[in-house]
Amino acid sequence: MRFQYHTKIKLHMLSYYLTICAKVHSKNPDKFTYFETHAGDGLVTLPDDSTTEGSAVIAASSKLKFPCVLTERLYHEELEKNLRSELGEIDHVTILPVDCNERIDEILRHVKAHYHSLGFVDPSHPGELKWSTIESIGSHEHKYQTGDIRRPEMLLNFPIGRIKRNAGWLDKTVEGQQQMNRRQTAIKHNDDFFGTTEWQEVWRKSEDLTEFFLGRLMGLGYTACLHTQVDEIQNHVPIYVLMLLISQHKAEEVLPGLAKGLERWQREDYVREYYKVHDLAKWVK
Repeated sequence: MRFQYHTKIKLHMLSYYLTICAKVHSKNPDKFTYFETHAGDGLVTLPDDSTTEGSAVIAASSKLKFPCVLTERLYHEELEKNLRSELGEIDHVTILPVDCNERIDEILRHVKAHYHSLGFVDPSHPGELKWSTIESIGSHEHKYQTGDIRRPEMLLNFPIGRIKRNAGWLDKTVEGQQQMNRRQTAIKHNDDFFGTTEWQEVWRKSEDLTEFFLGRLMGLGYTACLHTQVDEIQNHVPIYVLMLLISQHKAEEVLPGLAKGLERWQREDYVREYYKVHDLAKWVK
């Protein structure tokens, strides 16, 4: 599957955090589960026609061989083929050929709530993800006798560029059935993504949709979110905000390392030429 260079930023952050998780669970790999909602075919082809490992292959190729649950409705056959080509045996991998929004409960049955888990939620546009899916992940919790609660951590792609494009239809005067349908679809995609129509008033007041969404995420019980926005330099528009949501205070210890990693990634040629990557920010409930 073809992607733009900014995909490498997401893969950098995912790879870094998975490396930390693997070190933490080196003696008991079954106590960590990785899952994806939009796994793709496992490979990433960039504009220069170079191909690199996608998120699914990065996770599944860990020497630790922790359980990986990969959800992909359209390209699941290609995903399995590419994984076997890259790795050979994939006994630690479960591929689910379903729509994550329709079958999130089935996906989460493979994720043990009382153990550490990380979900990579990476829709290419808001029409590929519903709030009910995010809410189900955040509600997949285990409460310990101490009162502490564990829920899956999430690395979430908030596609702010496409969300704003959809929002532009909100008060736009349209003519003809085709434009009416496009307007209706765009607004519904945002309604479903946010899980509420309140975003419409936020947009009309020119308030921050990212902050509004973060507030809803933190309401699920997460303790902190590390996030960075990626903008396209040429058109001066935001593309996405990458959010790492955690619910265990101990996980906050890795945040400074991620921030240093981002500073290093910002110096890569493709970033300096095409993108602006904002500093990571810690946003705590």
